[in-house]
Amino acid sequence: MKLLKDGSNEIIKSVEEKFAVNNVYVSEKEVYALFEEMVKILNELDWVETDVERINNIIKLYFEVAYLFGNNFIHIMKKIIYLYYRIRKEFDYSVSDSRIDEILFDVFISYISRYIFTHVDTGELTFEMAVYVCYGLNSDENMELIIDKVKTKLILEGGNIRNEEYFIDFR
Repeated sequence: MKLLKDGSNEIIKSVEEKFAVNNVYVSEKEVYALFEEMVKILNELDWVETDVERINNIIKLYFEVAYLFGNNFIHIMKKIIYLYYRIRKEFDYSVSDSRIDEILFDVFISYISRYIFTHVDTGELTFEMAVYVCYGLNSDENMELIIDKVKTKLILEGGNIRNEEYFIDFR
């Protein structure tokens, strides 16, 4: 975030371009909001992200999901960023970032699909349905459910839970 505050728009422009390549057009303000969400969750978790491209990797799988776009896209991507970092902090690096991305994507899409198909008779997504899905994501209970499912899958694959005892805080 320091880079962004120092006036460097290179990172924001890079993210905007990656969105545009996938036919998703967002404003600089919306991209900045994603970075703000990332910084907010990193601060809450007392965590540091060293990869400035990480935000692209977290959200790239979602570009092909048609019903995530429109007015709710940035809101949903903020939730994805939140979920990713909550899960990442739980596991050591025996679990790769990309594996967390993949499993989170599968669990999240399953959650969204179930939400849609249990509440829409026609199978068509309306704006109202998209708003309803986003409303469901605002529930802490639903967010924890997604986190628990991802964590369970990672543990079953042999992922190791992070042991904080062995970390030394040099601050």
